[in-house]
Amino acid sequence: ETFYDLMTKPTASTRVLTSSFGYNTQEVLVQHDLHELSRLLLDKIEKDGDCSIFDLKVTTRIACLNVEYTSERPEPFSDFGLDVDGCSTLSQSLDKFAEKERLDGDNKYDAGELHGKQDAEMFRKISVCPKVLNIHLKRFGFDYTTMTHNKISTPLEFP
Repeated sequence: ETFYDLMTKPTASTRVLTSSFGYNTQEVLVQHDLHELSRLLLDKIEKDGDCSIFDLKVTTRIACLNVEYTSERPEPFSDFGLDVDGCSTLSQSLDKFAEKERLDGDNKYDAGELHGKQDAEMFRKISVCPKVLNIHLKRFGFDYTTMTHNKISTPLEFP
């Protein structure tokens, strides 16, 4: 109803839309972030119809470096969260997503009872790409020296 009104009238009430998200009068006055709103909207679409166009699978693969042991775990997502800290383009952010991460020292991988804690490499890849890729830019970080959250506000170029 709200979207139809927005297309056909000069103004539209958002009351129907916000109530469909489960927001009451008080919650309408609270600032919500766009990712939260996107998730609510996609959840509503999923309940009311087919949301398979957004189905994404990311597979995390961990390979031990000193013993023959690997683990692969596919996980379903409806949106794709990308770190943007230190990136000036979407391509750089995608490269950062695909980088291998070394698991060693206090962060060794637990390869089960047979192998115990092991040095390993972990990487993630998109194993099933959706028809529509909903990208969520992670624009908040945590500074461990000051123990505060910070907003990443550098520009990000995309095609």
